[in-house]
Amino acid sequence: MTIKVIDNFLPNEEYKSIYNLITSDTFPWFISNFKVNEGDGILQLNHYFYNGITTQSPVLKILEPIYLKLKIIAPIRIKANCTFGQNKKIQTNFHIDGSTLNTTNRKSAIFYLSDTNGQTLFKDKKEEIECKQNRLIVFDSYHEHAAVLHKGESTSKRIVINFNYF
Repeated sequence: MTIKVIDNFLPNEEYKSIYNLITSDTFPWFISNFKVNEGDGILQLNHYFYNGITTQSPVLKILEPIYLKLKIIAPIRIKANCTFGQNKKIQTNFHIDGSTLNTTNRKSAIFYLSDTNGQTLFKDKKEEIECKQNRLIVFDSYHEHAAVLHKGESTSKRIVINFNYF
């Protein structure tokens, strides 16, 4: 498996534009009572930009610099996730995004908007990717991964945007 890690993925101006919108007090976040599996007890905020065959968000266009660089032909799901600092690091269950869908030739990418000590882990590689702003990781969708909720102040945020696509 290849995990491609790209630091400074976007020019600073494009990164700041996305960051400023998503962290603004007018950005529409929605609460989810679970992170990976229903009943896992991990609350998070999320925002669906795209899901299935329809655009879910009026601000999808703000992500154009990312999906053009990724050369996305057919998006499946584009979703922002926000979790908050914990008393200790908490690892989610390993999972495959959209595991009920065929993963043949499908890609996943995670774009980090914040710096935290909450890594992304890969089960089959025993690899940890640090959560660093303006970093993008790309991998084949069939690889199980997990998020680590960061240790920190309850007001600190781990914000990522997940892309699942062909």
